[in-house]
Order: sequence, then structure tokens, then C-alpha cells
Amino acid sequence: MSSLNGVKAQRMAVKMMDGTEQAYAVTSLSKVTFYDSNLVLDEISGETQSYKLSNIRKIYFSDLTSVTDLDLTGATALTVYPNPAGDWIHIRNIPDQISVAKIYRLDGRVVSQVSLSSVDNTIDISSLKSGLYLLSVGGKALKFIKL
Repeated sequence: MSSLNGVKAQRMAVKMMDGTEQAYAVTSLSKVTFYDSNLVLDEISGETQSYKLSNIRKIYFSDLTSVTDLDLTGATALTVYPNPAGDWIHIRNIPDQISVAKIYRLDGRVVSQVSLSSVDNTIDISSLKSGLYLLSVGGKALKFIKL
């Protein structure tokens, strides 16, 4: 189990549009990337799994505090843009009582914690490596891709 500051993730699952699902132990993954419209999972064992993004319904994690379920087809008032992003992301429609946003890697580790101050915020992500990240704001999770 990977763990940092009480955030734990034991497995990552990919649920396809046809209802099938494949789960991976987070500790078995060495790299998760997006390439040529595919989600690519490199396993520590040397095997590589590839999924077409258009066939993915949901990516979710078990035993991950704060970011528990990411629905790729659902709509939410909270938005992150641009996506994919270069050096900056913007968050729109942040609830008034929310003051902190956290960015997680897919292994559940917090890589950034940012104070929020208004309805539209900008976050510098230039120090992050390319890949998929999860943005947690007020109990909601949004995915974004850092180019």
C-alpha cells in the first residue's frame, strides 16, 4: 500500500464502457501515461496495458482518502481547464466555504496543496511531470492531464 499524510491507495481500477473492469495494485504500476488517445499502464513486472480513452467509462481508486471515485462521463459544476494543461490550470465554480485544493498523483500521494481565494483560481503546475493527476476540491475529484 502506498501512503503519504494519511492518504492511502491500494488499487486503481479501469471500468470500460461495456461494463468490464480491470484492477491493478497501485504498487504494481511504475508509470501511468496518456499516449496517442490511450491510457498506458506500465507495470513493474515489465508488462504494459493500453486502453483507448474513448472506451473508458471510469477510473477509480479503493482505499484512497479524499479522492475515491472519478467518473469520466459525469458532469459537475466544478471545472478544471484547460485539460490537457501546460503550466497552469484554472478552477471554476469553487464553493464559497472551500479554501484548499489538493493535487494527487495516481498512487495517492499529494504533490501540491494550494490555498483558494475566489470563484476562479489559477494553479501553477509547471513543476509537475507529464501525466494524469487528480484535483480534489471540497470532496469532489477532477482529473487533468499535465503535458
